[in-house]
Amino acid sequence: CRIYIPTAFSLEGDGVNDYLEVFSDLVNIRQMDVFDRWGELVVSIKSNTHKWNGKSASGKLMHQGVYLYLLYGDCSNGKPFLKAGEITLVR
Repeated sequence: CRIYIPTAFSLEGDGVNDYLEVFSDLVNIRQMDVFDRWGELVVSIKSNTHKWNGKSASGKLMHQGVYLYLLYGDCSNGKPFLKAGEITLVR
């Protein structure tokens, strides 16, 4: 599967890198989970856009720092995939 996820995004509101966004043209993304540094689930995204706006599931703006993500989906050939990584939220 060809997937690109940036390593950082900012919440400056300038229209550039304002979201954590998944870039892929070959996969069916089912879910993206974002965790804080203590392993607590911050948000679980199940929408078609798969963008994270830096807020928790309850709408709380999260602090600057490093977060972990797990991305679940299917490759274009139908095989399941799991991708994990880190994203830095910058203000």
